[in-house]
Amino acid sequence: MLCRLWHQLTQKVDEFFDHPLANPYRVDVYTRFVRDFEERLNPLRLAEMGIKISQDIDSASLSLSPNPSADSFIGPRVPDPAQHLEFLTDLLSRITRDKSPDAHVLVLSTLAHAKLLFGDLEGSKTDIDAAWKILDNLDAVDNSVNGAYYRVAADYYKVRFVGV
Repeated sequence: MLCRLWHQLTQKVDEFFDHPLANPYRVDVYTRFVRDFEERLNPLRLAEMGIKISQDIDSASLSLSPNPSADSFIGPRVPDPAQHLEFLTDLLSRITRDKSPDAHVLVLSTLAHAKLLFGDLEGSKTDIDAAWKILDNLDAVDNSVNGAYYRVAADYYKVRFVGV
C-alpha cells in the first residue's frame, strides 16, 4: 500500500513538472520537497526528474526579475555551466551504480552531454566511456537510457571528427 502511495506521489510531481505554468517553481519544488523523500522514489524516475530540473537550474539562478515572464522580453538566458554541471554531478552521486545502473547511466550520459555542450571534450569522453562500461553489462535497459547514451555518443563523434 505504501509503495503505491509513493508511486502516486511521483506521478503527481511529474505531472506538476510537465505543466508549463510550473516552470518558475520547478527548481524550488525539487530542492525543497522532492529531495526530502527522493530515496523512496524509483531511481530511474528520480533521474528523469533531476534531468528536467537541471535544464532550469541555471535559469532559476540567473533570473533577472521576480516575474519569469518578464525575462522573455530580455532574451534567452545564458546557462551557467558550473551550476548546471554541479547539479548533475550531485544527482549522479546520489544515484549510485550499484543501486540503479540504468538510472546512473542516464544521469552520466546527460552529464557527458552537458560537458560536451560546454566544450569539455575530454570530460565528455570519460563519462561516455564510463556509461558504456555499465550499459554493456546490462541485460534490459529502458529506451530512454539507451537513447541518452547514443545521442551523446553521436554528438561527441560529430564534434570530434566532423567538427560540427
